[in-house]
Amino acid sequence: MGQLQVLSRGDDLELRMQQIFVDRAVQTMQEEPTKTALLGFVKLFHLWGLNPKDERALSVYYLVPWGLLLVVFVVGVVGSRSWRRHMPLYLFLLSSSVISFVFFALPRYQTMMKIAVVPFAAYGFEVLIRRFGGRILPKDGTNVLVDLLAR
Repeated sequence: MGQLQVLSRGDDLELRMQQIFVDRAVQTMQEEPTKTALLGFVKLFHLWGLNPKDERALSVYYLVPWGLLLVVFVVGVVGSRSWRRHMPLYLFLLSSSVISFVFFALPRYQTMMKIAVVPFAAYGFEVLIRRFGGRILPKDGTNVLVDLLAR
């Protein structure tokens, strides 16, 4: 019989259950450190990429926007790297990653992270437009978007 089945009811039941889970997690980390580390990286992929066990994450309507957002996010982070200016956002993203590495990544964690991802992605999009815009946008100064919306 497992440890959870023999626990008696009482006011501190949740605390005793929590201690069993913590003890088991520590035991697993000590017995299988390589497997534990590899699973941490899998959980990071679930946070930053997609969780293949979640049907919603396999939808093209999710994959394409999230993939594009990640690409421009990386461009934005690289283009705007400044620890002093963006420290709170960097720490938020780092703490989200560490929490997922140690515990697990839920879809809502990724959603909450987007608060910090979107500003960097917007800057990354701007960097890409500045870099490649001359090849895409007309050089005569006309605004293609305004022209399209005016029609």
